[in-house]
Amino acid sequence: MIGNMGSDDHFNYTAMGDEVNVAARLEQANKAYGTGILISKETCELVRRNFAVRELDECVVKGRRNAVLVYELLNRGGLDEERAEGVRMFELGLDHYRNHLWQKAIDVLEQARENLHGDSSSDLFIYRCKQFIQFPPAEDWDGYVRDSSVTSVTRVNQLTPPEDLRKESFQSGVDPKEVIQLGKRA
Repeated sequence: MIGNMGSDDHFNYTAMGDEVNVAARLEQANKAYGTGILISKETCELVRRNFAVRELDECVVKGRRNAVLVYELLNRGGLDEERAEGVRMFELGLDHYRNHLWQKAIDVLEQARENLHGDSSSDLFIYRCKQFIQFPPAEDWDGYVRDSSVTSVTRVNQLTPPEDLRKESFQSGVDPKEVIQLGKRA
């Protein structure tokens, strides 16, 4: 719904509704993924002909029960061959990640990161995979990763941690369950 909202004394021109809520939550999630513009599947279908996009994650955003397939808006038009290859590698790494093939995902995501000239989203998924190798999820894990801003459906639970936290958790043997919370199947 878009229009003037309020009373006779005070009103604002605003937008309201589920898609507006999803867009606002995805805007907040950009920081966690190191991206500039995140869009939902519905928006992706509208812009895909004119913009390069990549599938990024599947999240449950605050205020919504069902997962939202999340894409990153990359560029108007196409991508140069090197970046296009990086996106293909990222999506292959994401597929390995979703299938719990942690080391395969790491190997492919490292290639994606190189082709994309440093990529925070690849770094995030590499970090998640390393956490799962070191601390495998329980058999009754529901596949949801919960964080204060986003609940990721795709397998791990910490959004982008600071660089020093990444190093600490691997070098000092800190249990990531102190940092992240994995869901259990009901």
